[in-house]
Amino acid sequence: MTGFIHGFAARSTARPVQSASSWLLAGALAAGAVALLSPATAPAQTAVAPDGSGPWRSYNIAAGKLADVLAQFAAESGVRLSFDPGLLEGVQSPGLIGDFSPQAGFARLLQGSGYGLDHRGDGAYTLKSVPVSSTAAPVLATVKVVDTVETGSADDAYRVSDSALAGFTSRPLLDTPRSLRVVSAELLANQLAKDIETLGRLDASVTASYRQPGFHARTEIRGFDVADGQNYRYNGLTFLRQQLTPLENKERVEILKGLAAFEAGFAAPSGIVNYVTKRPGEAPITDLHLGFDQYGSALSHIDLSRRFADGAVGIRVNAAVEELHSYVEPANGNRQFASLAADWRLATGTLLSLDAEHQQRDQVLQVSFRPDVNGRIPRNFDPRTFIGQSWANYDTDHSTVASRLQHALGTDWNLVLEANWNRTEHPFNEASMTRIQDNGDATVSAFISDNTDRESRALRPMIQGRLQTGGIAHELVAGYAAQKTEANFGDSFSGEIGMSNLYNPVAIPDPQPVLTPSQAGFTIDDTGWFLQDVVALSEVWQVHLGGRYATLEQRSVNAAGAESARYDKSRFTPNAALVFKPAPSISTYLSYIEGLENGGTAPQTANGLPVTNAGEVQPPLVSEQWEAGLKAMVTSAIQGELSLFQIERPSNFIDASNTFVQEGNQVHRGVELSLTAQLTPSWTVLSSALWLDAELDRTGNPATEGNRPTSVPEHRATLTTEYAPLALPGWTFTGNWAYTGDRPLDNAHLFERADAFDVVALGFRYDTAVAASALLRGVTFRGGVDNVFDERYFSTSNFGQLIAGAPRTVSIGVEMRF
Repeated sequence: MTGFIHGFAARSTARPVQSASSWLLAGALAAGAVALLSPATAPAQTAVAPDGSGPWRSYNIAAGKLADVLAQFAAESGVRLSFDPGLLEGVQSPGLIGDFSPQAGFARLLQGSGYGLDHRGDGAYTLKSVPVSSTAAPVLATVKVVDTVETGSADDAYRVSDSALAGFTSRPLLDTPRSLRVVSAELLANQLAKDIETLGRLDASVTASYRQPGFHARTEIRGFDVADGQNYRYNGLTFLRQQLTPLENKERVEILKGLAAFEAGFAAPSGIVNYVTKRPGEAPITDLHLGFDQYGSALSHIDLSRRFADGAVGIRVNAAVEELHSYVEPANGNRQFASLAADWRLATGTLLSLDAEHQQRDQVLQVSFRPDVNGRIPRNFDPRTFIGQSWANYDTDHSTVASRLQHALGTDWNLVLEANWNRTEHPFNEASMTRIQDNGDATVSAFISDNTDRESRALRPMIQGRLQTGGIAHELVAGYAAQKTEANFGDSFSGEIGMSNLYNPVAIPDPQPVLTPSQAGFTIDDTGWFLQDVVALSEVWQVHLGGRYATLEQRSVNAAGAESARYDKSRFTPNAALVFKPAPSISTYLSYIEGLENGGTAPQTANGLPVTNAGEVQPPLVSEQWEAGLKAMVTSAIQGELSLFQIERPSNFIDASNTFVQEGNQVHRGVELSLTAQLTPSWTVLSSALWLDAELDRTGNPATEGNRPTSVPEHRATLTTEYAPLALPGWTFTGNWAYTGDRPLDNAHLFERADAFDVVALGFRYDTAVAASALLRGVTFRGGVDNVFDERYFSTSNFGQLIAGAPRTVSIGVEMRF
């Protein structure tokens, strides 16, 4: 298996031509034109065929009274259904076995019963009488069961009922013993989101740790950095995220908070961010999106979806071009993006999915700066001031290809095979300011690299199923995961190139230095076997037991091409949780999880002296997390979640005897609270809060002992609200408030702290259905003002690096549905 992953995608040594993305964009538009010109074919009426466009799940509901069968199916599918059981007195049902979406399942169960579903308008459903001769499909055709319950629509307060991120199998979020947030595409669109930074104003546990115009945003979860090469996922598999990830083709973004060795192997203890792509649905889609902001940015995006071959084949194309204009005027650029998603129903119970996307992004870079030489923060810095250099940019060229084959082995077991490949190339030219004086004078240092490339490929076969042992039900998943990452660093230059001033920057000509040849790079092989069993002891008690045996092989090469470090260690990490459901709408849990990180190799020298255990390979760093939580559907319109957690992350350092030791902890204790409420059919509120007590413990350094870690705030809070007045049909008014507490800039607390700040955003949208039009089905206008009060703040305060947050920004957009 390891040999297969090594050969899954041969590494290309030739650099792609500059027009690669243009060719891909042209191909995507051509494919979209073919789809538009082809007649839309009605989907096949196969009730048991898995549909990649919707939440198809396996069901095994025994025959019995129709009222009981309906109630069980509604509970398992996450649909809020209420009815008088007396309506169905004496009516029997053969049950339901196989793979169904909520819509298809209700269609099968209610066929010929004389009843159909009636949407109450608040995301809940009841039964209504229909002519017995009517088929179930037409009855349900006007009911958006799938969209309302599963995809996080505004009509249902953006709730999403399930996810497969925690534990590999789809499970209702209410029954998942983890803190897990799912942000739908509709919520991202209505927030005018352009990148992952938007998540920070929707969830208090997510904080922007590094965000500057021209560079890719980095985030923290629960105070820990989300590692670019380890903690991001693309449909569940490894994703190298060293560019601003396009959202045009993403159906939702899933955030698993905390340790995730079971799901990810060796990774940072922050959690996982998973991008889930849009799939071709049953209905044809032809959408055009246009977006603009006050600084001159302009976006054009088209989304096309069609099904062919009697619904057996589906294709969805997304393509976008964008002119990038920053609030820092010279930090401008452009972007081209194209993606293809395809599904092929090979046979009943067998589905093949394919994704491919490519983005090329070129933009001049605004740089960060440090506190002045006295440790003070320049608080009168104007965020519109360009302190970079016009020749310094961060250009990225990224491609991803992924596939998934799912085959049903009977009614209770599925075999899944997943694989992906992604590659990023980027030259990196940065001119940063150091040694800033009281008056703003500073030294300018440059780092110039001709190119760095990273490539990753992953493979994951697994089997999922259910069985009964006596009176106990088991949900099992077992499999193998292998991922290989290779990085090669380009020839580079690093050094001082001149002087400038923070408040009156000086343009320095491109130094065009001679680059130092480099053969440096690294190779990482992360493999593991995993197994999980969810044991239903009764209707109210569940036990989750699982674990992963992971192996990390890492080899680093220095600039001379010689091996500079090697790491090869294995470790088993357990994963356990106890779930208690006193009522169907309430779930409590207690969980224990372990995380894994590279334990490191002792260096040859430190502090100018030989290290006593030079070359010694340390065992993996094993983090531990305890978490207790409560999830509840307080009413059909109010949903809340409370979690308490403690994460202990060990660390390495050189001790007083100049020995490389594995000792000390970074301890994060916190309380998370979130509430989603439809206070009225017109008013929705999404809120979250985080209290985080973070401490450096037994660091071996008196200057850092007991301190709060760099960039970690003690408090965060977010509030998003939407109001759609009945007196103004089609109009919705939105507001967002995000608060971030003060943050230390370094572990030793030698610098001033970055101040706490609030950012307020206001917006609107107007939805209109275009009547009597053969071309347009509807139009949505969106507009918003970010940082309404134009507050000056630092969005980044990480390891002494400061980046000023964006000033007041006005954005508008229009979505046309053809």
